[in-house]
Amino acid sequence: MDEKQRVAVLKHEILHIIFKHLKRTTDKNPFVLNLAADIVVNQFVKPWPLPDGAIYTTTFPDLRLRPNKTLEYYYNKLINLKDK
Repeated sequence: MDEKQRVAVLKHEILHIIFKHLKRTTDKNPFVLNLAADIVVNQFVKPWPLPDGAIYTTTFPDLRLRPNKTLEYYYNKLINLKDK
């Protein structure tokens, strides 16, 4: 990663702490929860460029995920997709 990407990744991780994502893991699927949490924080990382493979609302175009929603919103959308 170049310097800008390292800044983006650091900001990404700090946002997980700010949004208290680590405390919201109780009865949820951890893989889907992580995807949902990444969708939330990655919307706030700009203008710093995340590395290739970062998860965004557009990663799942069929779900038509709306921007600026909560971890729970994205989790529910993704878990419904997984269940199908």
